Amino acid sequence: MRAHDAAQPLSPGVPPAVLAAHLHVPEPLLRALLHPPLVLVGGRVTTGEDTALPPAVERALTALEADLDAAPFGAPTVDRLRELGLDERALAAAARAGRVLRPAPGIVLAAGAAEAAARRLAALDQPFTTSEARVCLGTSRRVALPLLEHLDRRGLTRRLPDDRRTVTTAGTASGPR
Repeated sequence: MRAHDAAQPLSPGVPPAVLAAHLHVPEPLLRALLHPPLVLVGGRVTTGEDTALPPAVERALTALEADLDAAPFGAPTVDRLRELGLDERALAAAARAGRVLRPAPGIVLAAGAAEAAARRLAALDQPFTTSEARVCLGTSRRVALPLLEHLDRRGLTRRLPDDRRTVTTAGTASGPR
């Protein structure tokens, strides 16, 4: 696995089915026999060792985080992500590492953005519209819609039959700010 991780730094670990086939054992048996230092993380068998991202990705994420500090819900455009050197593989690795939130394809926000959005939305008169949410979050409809759908899936908001939403008690719980 170390050789795999060295060759594929944006994709650490091996899918259990691949490892089971390599070892000529049934996948359920492989899963049952896994014990430290081998662990199942994010659907991949890994040693659980350092999962640091490559330096170029770390630098790009630092720049992205600076952009998002200025506008937390202003998801960068595809052009900006490309300019930073963040392609689909790098973004997927960053999401697995918990460094970014990807509520939908093409939308990238800082880790913790869902909780921060729920806290902001809780200050609105409940229930609120998508337009009110968009204004409250200072973002575009391109970002607001998938973010609200993500909040619904996470149980931080609840969509009502008339398409308005309310923040749930889970969305108002204190958490990382």
